Amino acid sequence: MTLYSMFYTILTMSFMGSITALVILFFKKIFKKRISPNWHYLIWIILLIRLIIPYAPESSLSIFNFFTHYNEEIQEIQSPIIQDKNYNSLNSNDIETLIDSTSYDFLKSKDLEHKSFKTDSSKGHNKNQYFYENRLYIFNMIKSQHADLPIKFVKYSQKLKIDFFHILGIIWLVGVFISSTYIIWVQLSYSLKIRSLHHCTNKSILSNYYNCKSQMKVRKKIPLIVDYQIKAPSLIGILNPKILISPYYIDLLTNEELRFVFMHELAHYKRKDIIIRWVLIFLQILHWFNPVLWFAFYKIRQDCETACDSYVLSYINEYEYKKYGSTMVKMLDIFSSSNYIPGAAGMLNHKKFIVERVKNIMNFKKNYIVWSLFGIALFAVLTAFLLTNGKDPSKEVIKIKYDAEEIGKNLGLESITDLKSISNGQFLIQDTKNNQFIIINSDGSKERIIDCKDLPKDTKKIFTVDSKNQLYVLSAASTLKIDIYDLMGKKINEIELKDADIAKTDYVYDWDLEVDTNDNIYVLIPDTNIQVFDTKGSKVKTINENGCSFIELDENDDLYIGGYNKNDYVLKLNPLEENVLWKFEDEQNLISIKSASYSKQSKSLYVAIKDKIITIDSDGKSMNPVLHIDSIIQENGSFVGLNFSIGQNENIYLCGFNRDNRNKGLVYKISTSKSIINSEDIKHLTISVRNLDSTLEYAINKFENMHPNIVINVEDYSAFSWIKGDMTYEDTSKIEEEAFQKEYDFIQKINTQMLTGKGPDIIQMDNIPYKKYADKGLLLDLKEMMNKDTSFDRNLYYSNIFDAMEYKDGLYIMPLTVTYPALLSNTNFLKEYSIEFDDNSWAWKDFLDISKKVTMDIDGDGKNDMYSMPTTFPKDIFKFLLSSTNHSFIDYENKEAHFASKEFIELLKLCETMCNEEFMNPEVTHFDSHNGGFVFFPWPVNDFSLFTANVLINADEITFYKYPTSNRDIYPFTVYNMYGINSNTKYKNEAWEFVKFLLSEEVQEYTKLYDTPINKNAREKKFEYNLKRANTDMEESGSLYGYKVTSPKEINKRLKYNIEKMNKLVPKLNTFNAYDIQIQKILKEETKSFFDGNKSAKETSQIIQRKVEMYLNE
Repeated sequence: MTLYSMFYTILTMSFMGSITALVILFFKKIFKKRISPNWHYLIWIILLIRLIIPYAPESSLSIFNFFTHYNEEIQEIQSPIIQDKNYNSLNSNDIETLIDSTSYDFLKSKDLEHKSFKTDSSKGHNKNQYFYENRLYIFNMIKSQHADLPIKFVKYSQKLKIDFFHILGIIWLVGVFISSTYIIWVQLSYSLKIRSLHHCTNKSILSNYYNCKSQMKVRKKIPLIVDYQIKAPSLIGILNPKILISPYYIDLLTNEELRFVFMHELAHYKRKDIIIRWVLIFLQILHWFNPVLWFAFYKIRQDCETACDSYVLSYINEYEYKKYGSTMVKMLDIFSSSNYIPGAAGMLNHKKFIVERVKNIMNFKKNYIVWSLFGIALFAVLTAFLLTNGKDPSKEVIKIKYDAEEIGKNLGLESITDLKSISNGQFLIQDTKNNQFIIINSDGSKERIIDCKDLPKDTKKIFTVDSKNQLYVLSAASTLKIDIYDLMGKKINEIELKDADIAKTDYVYDWDLEVDTNDNIYVLIPDTNIQVFDTKGSKVKTINENGCSFIELDENDDLYIGGYNKNDYVLKLNPLEENVLWKFEDEQNLISIKSASYSKQSKSLYVAIKDKIITIDSDGKSMNPVLHIDSIIQENGSFVGLNFSIGQNENIYLCGFNRDNRNKGLVYKISTSKSIINSEDIKHLTISVRNLDSTLEYAINKFENMHPNIVINVEDYSAFSWIKGDMTYEDTSKIEEEAFQKEYDFIQKINTQMLTGKGPDIIQMDNIPYKKYADKGLLLDLKEMMNKDTSFDRNLYYSNIFDAMEYKDGLYIMPLTVTYPALLSNTNFLKEYSIEFDDNSWAWKDFLDISKKVTMDIDGDGKNDMYSMPTTFPKDIFKFLLSSTNHSFIDYENKEAHFASKEFIELLKLCETMCNEEFMNPEVTHFDSHNGGFVFFPWPVNDFSLFTANVLINADEITFYKYPTSNRDIYPFTVYNMYGINSNTKYKNEAWEFVKFLLSEEVQEYTKLYDTPINKNAREKKFEYNLKRANTDMEESGSLYGYKVTSPKEINKRLKYNIEKMNKLVPKLNTFNAYDIQIQKILKEETKSFFDGNKSAKETSQIIQRKVEMYLNE
């Protein structure tokens, strides 16, 4: 917690406490004579609770409804809400950041004037406010249950105001320090002094004192200490209480009067008033700046003494009341003031109040039942008013989602590569087959055909439209030429682009073309540069931005460029001056940039990346997700978007084709739809993920469409790093270390949340210590949820996977998919050299012997041409062997490790042997395995990898083999995508419905879910789809995922063989050995020393054994 947020909380509680104190004082005044002194005192407990606990339940009865500002306007939500927890700037949909507006560091970092964060990234404005304009409304710390709805946040962004508030916080902290120091100094000083004081030895006095203890049934040993400097008898100490008394009182007071003194101090002990005194001191230190609370604390101490008097009077006779009052007056004559000892409770206080107490004593009557009932009623009413927070009245919320509608179905176009927005909400598309252009309306209907005369035929063309609605067509032949037409097809001009620097025109469709308001022409040639030409075709500028994907101009002729140069980026510049206005990079989230479209309405840039469309705001400071394309276009992930444009009302028009029918061009209109929901009906599910992948985002969008009252908040920690193709081994190792550390940090954060009883509703459980969570009762038993859910049919899934993942007869993690650790193999080569083996019975010795056989010099030049494996580094070999072993080296149930076992030592030695043998191709690694030159390839095999295996090994005939094992009945598998449900979630049923939806056919057959699905029907459909697509690709392009096919028929035959082999294997999978991140860290660190030659296998195993055992028993 920052100083800013701490001071903010104290101010809020101080305000609430002040209101509470004033209300209590008001009611005490009205009912002064209707309730007993004891209830006068007890009512103050409400104030103490209000000041100690910052949160309270909401109620429409709360007095704080009058002091809390609520937005009366209808709120709008765009969901799902994606929070980038690893991102440096505020995400427009980052609910927690919007709500946790008390972070000074956060506010300080944003030096913008009344910046509006949008909940709907397609909207430029949103009137919902969390704070009043220009006023920091600290009273909204009294949060509504619905405060997590996304709303606009007007910041206190002026640095002077923020710094002023920060200075106030520092002043408060200094005051707390000084007050605390003084109290501690006084208390320590008196504690040291009291050690030198003597116990009272006067037998008469002690006899009187013990009689008082007996009468009041006080069994605790409370010594009577004599202090010459004490001004009034006092009780001090909580654990070791003592009563201090001056010898002057002993000499001047009668035994009867001393009896009253002792009874009063013992009454303080019986009522635990010392504890309350210290609570008041603590609160007074925190709220030293608040005079209202100081006065309230003063009244509490007064009521404490009055209640204590009442308690004493209940133990004495009525005729002694006057004597008790006279004793106080007499004591006041002895010492005119009370002493100050922190936390002490004494009989005397201010003279004026003593007089009032004496009057009350004279008029004291025993408690009536009516008084008690009235006190209870008043206490209950004040509790309802004061110990509850203001309740946001139920109101309607508009939930925004995107819908896709296919338009232009009757256009009959074979290919639509681009579409451009023109005036009147219309669009221009190119009919490449008939060499013409078509204007379509916003609903996809054909407005008219533009027959551009003299438009070159049989050449590759791209086009754009300028601000005057003039059509520019670039044709690429031996030279580059621009033909300019109006929208009626009349040719206006023809420009030859002189001095154009082009290497080849094979991929003109990847080029981009823009025209500014001065008619300058911008031509982007990917991987080359951007060339600028004037109205006569002369080159006026070359902008050297390599790896560009798009160019886009805004109304001010500023140029947006998107591309890749080490990282994906988008930059904005003044093109003619080459003055870069900003450059936006996000290594984790801005990836695979495709195209862009500028919106004049919202002044933001829409960018298509991977399978999403996002926006980047006009100042380049934040990236906001808009939509996930696959989740709203009903093409099951087969739609290929080529380009898009922004129309009226920020509607998105997207063109492309379906992979399964490339001869039909598709145009989709993507618009927002709004549904009205009562805010009380909205349920918020939070999902924390290491990295948000396409499948989960696809599933979330689909699920929300099915459940309008559920809003899913995704906490994306982006705990990964990209490995790029041009990296060296050293670079790759560094990135892998970085990725591991990010994942480790992510899991530590989740551990902290879960172990403190918090955490998200649903957690991505990869490498998380789920068995430890299960032992602590932190996860729901999904097996129990399955059994209770009559709609869940285990027969639809590979239930053997569920069985293998059970722990203590419960299932605490739900896998989406599985993979099988295996050896891909070049069976062509094995057949050619008559190398045979049975992978059901072979051992690692057999594998080593075969590896030596296949490593050979084929052409007789003295150098080996074929090897057993590509270069595989020791740490990777260790991972492969560990994932494939039939031994479980950890017994979580009994908290035992078996890394010092013979089997683990042999595994380490096998790694060492494999690394020392010369059967790995020194010129080929896993990253360039497509070059071939080896026979075996360790790989996690899944359904999709059967179709990409040819390019991985660079061979026609491929199959996969089981790793050597001593137990042929063991079939291990790994899981890279699994989820668990927090046992503390408020929405158990909704969380289960979502996890169950992840197993549905709709999600499991999604084409970008690449591993082997758990759902049987989805798996069968995906095999059918992938086989059909593979055959189509081989027939049309002669390739299979980049592998040049020589015999489609033979590859098809081998694919069917491998599919059948996989079908037989999946139901046999029965062993899941998962090592959580902490154990992985231990293994990674200690095996490195072994592979570096610094430790023996036995030494390494013993160190691992010791560390893992310590971890298991933490």
